[in-house]
Amino acid sequence: MSKSNKENDSLSFLDGLNEEQKEAVINCHFPQLILAGPGSGKTLVLLKKIIYLMKIKKISPENILALTFTRKAANEMRQRITELIGERNSTKLKMGTFHSIFNKILRKNISSFSSIYNSDYKIIEEKEVNKIIKNIIKTHFEQADKKFLEKKESNEKVIHSYDLEVLPERISKKIMRLKNEGTTYKDYNKKTIEIKKDKERRIEDFNKIYKFYVKECKKHNFMDYGDLLLNTLSLFKKIKKFYIPIKRNLNIY
Repeated sequence: MSKSNKENDSLSFLDGLNEEQKEAVINCHFPQLILAGPGSGKTLVLLKKIIYLMKIKKISPENILALTFTRKAANEMRQRITELIGERNSTKLKMGTFHSIFNKILRKNISSFSSIYNSDYKIIEEKEVNKIIKNIIKTHFEQADKKFLEKKESNEKVIHSYDLEVLPERISKKIMRLKNEGTTYKDYNKKTIEIKKDKERRIEDFNKIYKFYVKECKKHNFMDYGDLLLNTLSLFKKIKKFYIPIKRNLNIY
């Protein structure tokens, strides 16, 4: 068999892909962003890319990380990649949702990089987040809440940011959005225009509530789902800080 025939045979797993998909699979020189609609073969491209890295680039499956947004997508990818490369290799792949993988990374490494969190931190759900925020408002913004209740009892038509039936959920959603964007409460305190807009949105003390919430979570060794992303980002930044010139290992599993 000639050299060209051997090369074609080794890439036979790319059969069925269009030219754009093939290019996405074999290009490993820089980060890629693939934009495509539902049912266009995005997952297939990712799976073929994993096979390409293993088969052509000779990268061990232990050194490949595949992240998804949902458990359903992660389970589907795991099942399909198992069919393509066998269970022995597929079980070695680091594959799962952002939150599940980052949780594993933090459990293994957080104590080495943080004096605040312990590796046995508790992940709190949305209801617990809302409860903590509600208690913060009642504790630290009690006077404002009392004024609101007095106006409410006098049958005045009033919309107030300290309404405990509404505010905690509004605050928690905004905190999660900021954390998903990589914005800490310290970063937020520098956003003077955004803080000014908070007053117009009737959440004028959002930056203070955000700070109290973060401190409360750290005090009790709590992490919400946004923290799993934000703290892993902080961990990676810290590793990068000490990266030059010696490689520093990170335990994933």
